[in-house]
Amino acid sequence: MCWSALPASTSGASLSFQQITLALPSQNKIGGISFDQAGNVYVIFQDGAHVAGTGSIARCAVTKGSPPTLSNATTFASTANDTPEFCLWVSRKNWPH
Repeated sequence: MCWSALPASTSGASLSFQQITLALPSQNKIGGISFDQAGNVYVIFQDGAHVAGTGSIARCAVTKGSPPTLSNATTFASTANDTPEFCLWVSRKNWPH
C-alpha cells in the first residue's frame, strides 16, 4: 500500500508516494481501505477478485507521520463465501433512521 500527502494547492501540484508497511494474510491482496472518525483505518484483504473465496477486514490504529504508521491490527470481520472489495464507513450518528 502506498501513501502520499495531498498538496495544499493544486497549482503545480504533484504527489510523492511512499510505501506503508502492512502484513498481509497469506495469498491475499488489499481490496480497499476505509477510515472512521476515531482515527482507525480498515483494510480489506481478499484472496481473489470477482470469484468466490475468502477475505477479511482488519482494523488498525494510525500514527501520524510521513508516511503514517499502521499498528495494532485486529480482525474486524471475516468472510468465507466472498472476497470483500469495497468498504464504506458511515458513523452511527450519520446513518439514516
